Amino acid sequence: MLSALLIRTVICVYFAMTLALFSCCASGADAAAGNSAPVARQGVLDLGAWDFRGNGAVDLNGEWEFYWKQLLVPDDFHRANAPNGKTFLALPAAWNGVRLNGQKLGGDGFATFRLRILPGPEKRELALHLDDLYSAYRLWSNGRLIVESGLVGKDVSAEVPSQSVRQPRLTIGDQPLELVLQISNHHYREGGIVSPIKLGTAEQLAAAQIRQWGVAMFCIGSLAVMGIYHIALFCFRRKNSAPLYFGIYCLLWMGYFLTSNSNGWVASLYFAKIPVQFLIRVDLICFVLSVPVIYSFLRTLYPGEFSHGLQQITWALAAIFAALGIAAPAMAFTSVIPAYYIFSIVLILYSLVMLFMAMRRKREGASFILLGFLALGLAGTNDMLHDLQLISSVYMFRTGMFAFILFQACALSIRFSQAFSTVEQLSGEREEHILALSRMDRLKDEFLANTSHELRTPLNGIIGLAESLSAGAAGQLSEQARASLEMISGSGRRLNNLVNDILDLSRLKNRDIQLHRKSVDLRSLTDTVLAVSKPLVHGRRLALVNDISRCMPLVDGDEDRLQQVLFNLVGNAIKFTGQGEVTVSAAAGNSEIEISVRDTGIGIPPDKLESIFNAFEQVDSSAARNHGGVGLGLGISRQLIELHGGRLWAEAHPGSGSIFRFTLPLAPSDAAPAAIDNRGHDELPLPVTAPTFSAALAALTPPSANAPRILAVDDDPVNLQVVKNQLGLEGMEVITAANGREALALIESGEIFHLILLDMMMPGMTGFELCRGLRKRYNSAELPVIMLTAKNRIADLTEGLEYGANDYLGKPFAREELLARVRAQLKVREAHETALENSRLCREMELRAQTEAELRLTQCRLTGMLNTVQEPIIAINESSEIAFCNRVFEESFCYGVDELLGQPFERLFGASTEVPQKWLNVLDKSGADLAGAGEILEMITSDGRRWSGRVIPAALELEDERLLVLMLGESQVVTPSLLWIEDLLQNRRRLQQMEETLNGLTPLVLERHPGFIEDLRLVDRSLERMSRELTPELPEQDQRRLIVDAMKLALELWSEATGTAKADLARLSGQWAVYVNLDGWERTQTLDRYLSIDTLPAKPRLKKVLCTGDFVLSSAHGDTPQRQ
Repeated sequence: MLSALLIRTVICVYFAMTLALFSCCASGADAAAGNSAPVARQGVLDLGAWDFRGNGAVDLNGEWEFYWKQLLVPDDFHRANAPNGKTFLALPAAWNGVRLNGQKLGGDGFATFRLRILPGPEKRELALHLDDLYSAYRLWSNGRLIVESGLVGKDVSAEVPSQSVRQPRLTIGDQPLELVLQISNHHYREGGIVSPIKLGTAEQLAAAQIRQWGVAMFCIGSLAVMGIYHIALFCFRRKNSAPLYFGIYCLLWMGYFLTSNSNGWVASLYFAKIPVQFLIRVDLICFVLSVPVIYSFLRTLYPGEFSHGLQQITWALAAIFAALGIAAPAMAFTSVIPAYYIFSIVLILYSLVMLFMAMRRKREGASFILLGFLALGLAGTNDMLHDLQLISSVYMFRTGMFAFILFQACALSIRFSQAFSTVEQLSGEREEHILALSRMDRLKDEFLANTSHELRTPLNGIIGLAESLSAGAAGQLSEQARASLEMISGSGRRLNNLVNDILDLSRLKNRDIQLHRKSVDLRSLTDTVLAVSKPLVHGRRLALVNDISRCMPLVDGDEDRLQQVLFNLVGNAIKFTGQGEVTVSAAAGNSEIEISVRDTGIGIPPDKLESIFNAFEQVDSSAARNHGGVGLGLGISRQLIELHGGRLWAEAHPGSGSIFRFTLPLAPSDAAPAAIDNRGHDELPLPVTAPTFSAALAALTPPSANAPRILAVDDDPVNLQVVKNQLGLEGMEVITAANGREALALIESGEIFHLILLDMMMPGMTGFELCRGLRKRYNSAELPVIMLTAKNRIADLTEGLEYGANDYLGKPFAREELLARVRAQLKVREAHETALENSRLCREMELRAQTEAELRLTQCRLTGMLNTVQEPIIAINESSEIAFCNRVFEESFCYGVDELLGQPFERLFGASTEVPQKWLNVLDKSGADLAGAGEILEMITSDGRRWSGRVIPAALELEDERLLVLMLGESQVVTPSLLWIEDLLQNRRRLQQMEETLNGLTPLVLERHPGFIEDLRLVDRSLERMSRELTPELPEQDQRRLIVDAMKLALELWSEATGTAKADLARLSGQWAVYVNLDGWERTQTLDRYLSIDTLPAKPRLKKVLCTGDFVLSSAHGDTPQRQ
């Protein structure tokens, strides 16, 4: 952040230089005019002592007679009645702001000026120079009209504005010269004579005007050249927009100079009929747009210093003012321009501060740009203040503009010089890098060649020893051991073929392959290659066809290299063809034979027809490609064919197969065919067939039933065998899958796996895709995944973990590392299953506790009703659990309530006793009427005694729960208690029926059946009478005291039984609100009101009190005084 002192310093320097510039301008103007130049006084200018030849032209400055709102002609001043309203106005000046009769004049209006000139004794031929008279005027000299510009009018409709430089001639003798000037302005913000009217010889005035126009044309041409040059720079290098902004800035000021009055209206020289309003609009619009353009130029150079928000504000203001310039009347538009002048001056000051900051930060070229913009800003400020008539000066923007262009050119040249230096430096570094890369490339080739040679010795030992052991060199081996040895030898041959390809590539690159040419029979050679390639088919419905004629001429070539080329092409065709045929054919020409290898496989995209011949290039290089290989075979084949003097190319149609064609020269006609040497066939990449791998995978001893099940997914059978061997030795069950889709099918079929070992790169579906699909169904703890990858880059490992893998293992991996990682993930899964089991047990315990609480609540509700019955009674709920027993049952059968509640009802009956099913059916409302359904049953007491007697069932509904009530007794008749229980059930049904009926009594029903109202009144009277007779009358005060006492006893019993506070009772019972204050304490304001008669509500809610009592009784255990 730039300090406040630095900002104040820049501002002070700016204003000091501005004042100095203005002082110089004022002193220069005074010097040009001369201190002895005559000035008009009271409308009279004395030129008797003025020497036009020695002193030059004179400005007719001073006090002119001024007649506001009057258009007078010379005759009006020579009549007896002189014109009224004469005042004096010092010229040059606009009449804006002049006070006349107590009022300040505006720019809009018309007036007459008059000046009398006293000449010298000599007669002279002179001329006048008129410029910047707004907006139309007429001038008389001694009564003769000498010049007219536009059409003077009293309003805007009558006036025709015009602006151009006029130099009318006149003659001055020994008599006074009278000048009468009519002027009107209805189109510009300023009216009157803004620039001095000059009087001098015609030659003097014409020469001065030509000089002014010459300077203006030079400026216009220079700006045009600079603008086009910088725009061209931008076209060649579009990344840097600074030249574009600067070029546009130059072109805008070129348009300004063409139409500006300060340059003598240059445009009027070429376009005389252009309306003055158009010139004024173009002039001001060019100025308005130049402000955001120059700010954008500076911000492009130094974006860290100049504000982007201020740039947007600048463009917005410029767009508004430009729109006004196009659409608004000239008077309105020119009247608001002073506000834009003020904004521009503030923006100049801000830009100077930011440029100084950029210079302090050592930005490139900031010093030159600061100096240039300082000159431009000072000149622009001078011109704007001069236009506003705040200072008396001359226009200096042309000088400031050229200073800015000069410093910009210096900065540009320095930038170009640094760019050239950078280019030279980079070119030198590039050459050094090229040399270094060439050396490294040679070292790489040498390393590959040497390493490949060194690899062949251990590979030969690995393959030889594996094959000899498999043949029985160390005795008879098991089937599993023999299969593993075959896989070792097969893997060794694959690696040996890769080593051979790398060696061939290095030799071809260094031109180090010698061809042993001889005459070769193509058909025999093809038979050999197709026979060797048959194992690659792997049981697919794929035919290998040799379509070369037995009469085909011999070719001239190296038999081994041609066999290598054919094997690469045929093997490549087999690899990319699922079914169909691979055909080798040939056609003889004049001097060469064209051989074709055609397949019906997937084909090759047109854009890959050439790139597939590059080293390490493949048709599908993605991780999910279906075919292996490193992409060397085709490139080696092309180079080998080119060494023979032929060509190799591909033709293909994606989805319908491909054709590889190559040409070979014909052998001499007298040459005999050489015998095909089959000794090198063992070096060809003979595949290890799938049945061998399958047998090896199945040969391990089956694991135990409780062994962890591991799913290994890899497209390489060798890797699968390695994993199965190492994990199988630890007693784990390993199931294998050759690709992602096969593994997904196993999981979707219901197979349960404890862990998945997943290869990252597989055909069809990559390990990433399979892992992402698994994570949509299983989380990382339910089914751990370990990625197996030969790519150990951090990016690949990070990607695997992001897709949901738990861990990764790089190939080749050690047995100990594999076992450690697998065991760690199995422990994670085991911990997850334990956590799930604990969670399930916790839920069951919570459900059990809830059930017990509900049973206790049922016991409490039934206690009040059934404890008065003299026979033993138990109640069974819908879960076939004991929900209630009365005191008589407890005493008779020696059971406690806590011992029975929640227990299966079968516990009370002997093994030979079976409760009738129709009794139990009442619990699901499917049973028949239980009247007279009593039976003799046998029950067991707590101490093991057997009780035999009649058990009478009854159904009871308690709120939403249906209960089976069993009454035990010796009598064979229905007891009054049973009838009472049935009456309770009937009363409950009555209440339910009444509730349903009352809910259906809408106003419409009552309107249709007016008799229902009288029936309801009868019911009300009956209920009131029954309540009055059954319920003892208590005074209201006694009822309120009973409510408070009940709540206090409930709270005491709750605290004693549970040891918790009343806030817990309020929350758990669900009857009372609990509030938390700002200090964190819980408050039970509503419940507290029921603990005192003074705070008890006028209409207490009795149901809340009863529900609270039931809840406390169901939650409190034991026989306490409060409970009684």
